[in-house]
Amino acid sequence: MLEYLPWSISTSEHAIGLYNEGIFSILDFELGGCCNLNCLYCDSPERAIKINFDINLIQKLLSEKKFKWLFVCGIGEPTAGDNYDAFIKLLESCEKYGVKCSAFSNIFLFNDDIVHFINNDILYLKFKLDSFETNNIKYLYGTEKSNIILKNIERITDVVKSNSLHTNIAASIVPTKVNYNEIEELFSFCLQSNIYPLIGHLEYSGRAIEMHRKLALSVDEHESMYRMIREKFGIDYSLPVCPAVVSGVRIDSDGYIILDKDTGLTCDWLWLRTPSTKKIGHINQYVSSIDIFNDILDYRKEKIGTVKSLLENNNLPTGGCGGNAKDVLSYYIRNSGYY
Repeated sequence: MLEYLPWSISTSEHAIGLYNEGIFSILDFELGGCCNLNCLYCDSPERAIKINFDINLIQKLLSEKKFKWLFVCGIGEPTAGDNYDAFIKLLESCEKYGVKCSAFSNIFLFNDDIVHFINNDILYLKFKLDSFETNNIKYLYGTEKSNIILKNIERITDVVKSNSLHTNIAASIVPTKVNYNEIEELFSFCLQSNIYPLIGHLEYSGRAIEMHRKLALSVDEHESMYRMIREKFGIDYSLPVCPAVVSGVRIDSDGYIILDKDTGLTCDWLWLRTPSTKKIGHINQYVSSIDIFNDILDYRKEKIGTVKSLLENNNLPTGGCGGNAKDVLSYYIRNSGYY
């Protein structure tokens, strides 16, 4: 089965090699909360957040050529509202400094600019794919313009680039009671189109808190879904661990370098359930990225015992699509050779 290159084993191994030299090779950036869909299981007060610092500071970090990847994920639809101009500016910087970008998009906007950066191997895309049914899209996404989304899903197949190992496009699929019966069709579409299917879990955040009982699948339904995938497609399917968890520097929409307070890890997936973040400094106070790396590593040294305790006691965080919690923490401990 093809891997999504930004989340592939080869990308992770390369990032870990640099990490153990004290270099974080992934810049994981919160673009801002703008979004134009207001999904039932996603919409939250964070959607009002906008970038509140000079975007040129991100460009400065990219110019140092320490980062191999820019991940634009977490809070923010990169093609919506005020985000779009900043996103294009960042992609232009990626092109200039030899950095690749992985971004999540609801593909409500899929224009020639986006296609250009995909075709030039700058932009790798995770796109929202939760249904082919017009009524389901309207219900889940809260938009009457479902035909635009369906047309863009068709168009995205034209920009897929794959070889025997990797693909440049992934589909973010959130199974719910609404689209449960479509999972087989969605998964089959991805495989036939050389798109990697990222089947996550319903996050307990935003409007999903009030809709959780109505939308969330039971444990038995999840097990049945994965059993169907194994039997139908002959694939022992599991989500990869996002390499940004260990090897990424996370910067929020206000320009702060943020970590998970308990673990020191740098992916917001770990604190979706109970927000608990640690700000180690603002981007504008650092002379270079190496200073940022050292501050993160110092904090992690303090918290490695907590990480081991969480794993040993099975007291694990949940939510999102960054991989199985046990796998994430095990991966981190296994690859903490830097200290």
